[in-house]
Amino acid sequence: RRLGAHLVVLVLWAGFVAAVQRWPSWEEGVRVQFAPDMDVYEVIARAAPGLPDTDVLRAYAQRFPVHWLIGVAYDVTDVPLHTLYRVAVIACVALILVAMHVALTALGLDVRVYALSLGVVAASAYPVHYLLAAPGMVSDGIFVLGLSVMLAGFVRGGLWVALAGLALATLGRQSALPVGVAAAVWAAFLPAWRPIRFRAPAGFLLVPAVIYGVLQIASNSFSAPRPAGIDDLTVIGFFTGVRPLADHVGRVALGIAVAMVFVALLIAG
Repeated sequence: RRLGAHLVVLVLWAGFVAAVQRWPSWEEGVRVQFAPDMDVYEVIARAAPGLPDTDVLRAYAQRFPVHWLIGVAYDVTDVPLHTLYRVAVIACVALILVAMHVALTALGLDVRVYALSLGVVAASAYPVHYLLAAPGMVSDGIFVLGLSVMLAGFVRGGLWVALAGLALATLGRQSALPVGVAAAVWAAFLPAWRPIRFRAPAGFLLVPAVIYGVLQIASNSFSAPRPAGIDDLTVIGFFTGVRPLADHVGRVALGIAVAMVFVALLIAG
């Protein structure tokens, strides 16, 4: 019965997401500049099943897998490309909520705490509503979905599930590389994985590193012609100047502040 109540909450939050969402057109997202990256990703999708014959900034080029797959689907089905992107991002958001449901129910949370916890995700601007408003940013959704699956794996003690989630996140964004380091530290102290205390952390370091290496090689032919450097990594790239670093630190601080408020609400409840 408790699980049934949790499922009802999941459905209600999913309905809330759809009810309050604004659905701007692809062109509006590019014109208003809240998602100009979509034009770049569209170049990759329209080149499928081949690869672009024009240079793409390396950071974008390395996120090609999901855009290339959508482009292949467009080539095979003739369904409008932007429609395929919209379907893909809706499926991605739905799976994010399901993965979070799996993780939260594994913790045995009371339905009220579960509702608040899932609501933090469902009502969030970036992981949910931004993606639905800008479907061309679906690679960011793959990153968030991968993190959600990885979290479910950690909570349930499923090493292979957690590694699969991290692999998926890496296919979405290079930002998963530093996440792999944090996951490795977590894995080293997780009681469920004590018998494999050294192998588990090694997996969380190797999986994203290997995938990133493959993406680097595969995208090299259409990456912008400049030497690859550590600034190619989305997070490390903010260290290339004072202003981008300050902007990045401010956004991180805001995220931490929201998380602290959320934890305080859970403790108070």
